[in-house]
Amino acid sequence: MTTKWTKEELERRFRHYLGDEDDDSAQARKRRRILRAAHELFLAQGYRKTSVDDVARKAEVAKGTVYLYFPNKGTLLEAAIALEKRGLMKRLGPLFDGSIPKRERLLRYLEITFTSGRDMPLVARMLTGDSELWAALEDIGMEAITQRQAEGAEFLMELIEDAVPGVLTDEQKRERAEVIIGVGFSAGMLLDERTRSGRSLDAFVRSLSEMLTFGVAGRRPEKKR
Repeated sequence: MTTKWTKEELERRFRHYLGDEDDDSAQARKRRRILRAAHELFLAQGYRKTSVDDVARKAEVAKGTVYLYFPNKGTLLEAAIALEKRGLMKRLGPLFDGSIPKRERLLRYLEITFTSGRDMPLVARMLTGDSELWAALEDIGMEAITQRQAEGAEFLMELIEDAVPGVLTDEQKRERAEVIIGVGFSAGMLLDERTRSGRSLDAFVRSLSEMLTFGVAGRRPEKKR
């Protein structure tokens, strides 16, 4: 199974939103400064209360300069989310470069996904049901979000096949992938220690990921006829 989630394709998408990470030109530095300002303001006072004027003031540029790089506030939000996800992409590197056994790719993916709220505060707010952010993304266009979720499911199907090669049908792999995506929305809630019975986030996620990968007590027994 070939998915659109290759390292090269994901890096291309990040460059579309964020520019070249290695570009040290004055324009690139200004773009990054504007984006960091927007990200900080979205976290500090919320998307709705943050204006393009606020972003320009914090980034110490003219309002028109913000529009040169980002056509509207919605594209600033998309780029701010992409900024967080690019950091996550670096952690996902071993899933693409062959440095870990294929059978461990699903486990590693789950561990990274369920701890992602710690490193992606804006995404964590979305995962815990921030209606303001979801409304903003709906204004931008839910079609793109739906498409990315579908691509994510395809990638997960590939990881599931690596974990249990030749065991599940495509339909079964897709069902399991959709369940994992649904459970992934709990990543933000796991930041609350009360949901983890006092355990550290890493320890809790390790157990959760192992259960999802291997089952609570191994392979589910067949029903007796």
